Amino acid sequence: MPGGGPPGFDHLLRQQFRTWVINNTDGLGSKAEELGPTLLLILTAVSNEAGRDVAVQTSKARATAFIDEVLQYMSQLRPLPERQTRGRGRSGPVEIA
Repeated sequence: MPGGGPPGFDHLLRQQFRTWVINNTDGLGSKAEELGPTLLLILTAVSNEAGRDVAVQTSKARATAFIDEVLQYMSQLRPLPERQTRGRGRSGPVEIA
């Protein structure tokens, strides 16, 4: 929840999330450039939140079904065609304020 901690806490969380995204990007190597920083941010955020939610599922079967559904949604995400992203800064890291 934004503003739910001491002063500067939200900024610290955003910095740590940005570091997490950069680390995930580094792990993908050349594939990261193809996906672009915005899609990597989205995939990282979804993975992060899904991991939290799967931990509170009431059974292994529900957790497995949840994971399968999340992966189905994630597998539908694609980079935008180059013509739609031109001039939007795909070459640099994601800036998270």
